[in-house]
Order: sequence, then structure tokens, then C-alpha cells
Amino acid sequence: MAVAHAFSDANKRTGFITCLEYLSINDFEIKIDNDMLADAMVDLVLGELSIGQFADLLYSSYVASQEV
Repeated sequence: MAVAHAFSDANKRTGFITCLEYLSINDFEIKIDNDMLADAMVDLVLGELSIGQFADLLYSSYVASQEV
């Protein structure tokens, strides 16, 4: 979504929120510095980071949510 520029504006934000919501629905939480994740999202859109590398970053930063 962010890379495809589906909207005239806010593609990175929309893609980012969609990604986090999808993970949250599936009981995963990302534990990573916000600035680092924002930089990675920009690098992904600019082609400086591959989708696989971005996925690896998310995978290395997630924790399963604890049910209460």
C-alpha cells in the first residue's frame, strides 16, 4: 500500500497503520523505537529497504500479546 502510492497523500502513514492493525488483530505487538520504524518505512518506500528486509525488522521486533 505504501509503496504502490494508492492515495494522493498519506500512503506511508496509511500503510504503516494498516500493518500495525493487522498484526494487532492477530495478537502481535511490535516493540521497536518509533523513529527507527518510521525511518524503515521511508526507506521501504524509497526502495532503500526491500520488503523482505522490512519484514525481517518487524519479525525481530514483535512479541505475542498476553491475553488478560
